[in-house]
Amino acid sequence: MADSPPFVPLDTPIREELFGSAREILARLEFLRAQDKATEAKRALLKKLLWVLAILGFVGCLFVFGIFLFIPFGIVYYFYKRAGRKDLEDRKLEIVSRLVEVLQDELSASENVQVMIDFNGYAKGAQPRGLARFAEFTHEWLKIDLPIADGGRLKLVATTHCKRKMKYKRKYVRNTDRLQEELRLQITPAKGTVLEGQKAPALARMLGSLSGLQCRSVKLRPKSAAIELRTERAVFRDRPKYGKEQFAGWENLLDSERVLRLVVLSYRGLSGASRVRS
Repeated sequence: MADSPPFVPLDTPIREELFGSAREILARLEFLRAQDKATEAKRALLKKLLWVLAILGFVGCLFVFGIFLFIPFGIVYYFYKRAGRKDLEDRKLEIVSRLVEVLQDELSASENVQVMIDFNGYAKGAQPRGLARFAEFTHEWLKIDLPIADGGRLKLVATTHCKRKMKYKRKYVRNTDRLQEELRLQITPAKGTVLEGQKAPALARMLGSLSGLQCRSVKLRPKSAAIELRTERAVFRDRPKYGKEQFAGWENLLDSERVLRLVVLSYRGLSGASRVRS
């Protein structure tokens, strides 16, 4: 497995629910991003300070005075862990920012955008299902409701599915997670138009061309479309008791470009599967 991915799934006890115009949503997201960058810089500084205190403490133990460094080490470590409770997953912020920013000119000016981003970890609060050595988690971490200027509406939900294998060692449990992410789109067509159900297979083939995503279901009804996709390959996350976490296939997680391509292609595809209501 490879380590040091560009983003790491975090477990931050923060859930943001945003409601307002596209400009207001973007302003709030920019504030969260700036706050997150400040938190990351603070943690980096505290981490360096911890290393300095650890080295001084080790050397100081040879001369007795090192024992007095345990107190400042503990204080710095407390603030380091506390800052981690505000460290947001950049990927989630980027997905929402990119989507709203690109589509803002297509959105209705008279209706508000609704966004829910859950920064908790995928196993946080979930009830595991399965045998003693295996568990499954489902975590719904993103909901977006976008009113379109032509009278249509687009709703997007992102979910992480985790299958966990637990290896029981003598003093600890080693977890290996297999992650896949799912996107569900519900689209209402433009005002005055209806969708033709017989064109669902053609739309499914079109969405099947998206790199890294597997189209699982396309259902077209006269007044709504339901589309379900899942990341084509899984991400493996191995967490030993000691040493770094290791990842394999982290590039298979959802990112802003992949989600944006899906939304644009789906809406364009539906325009070819619709007709004016008679």
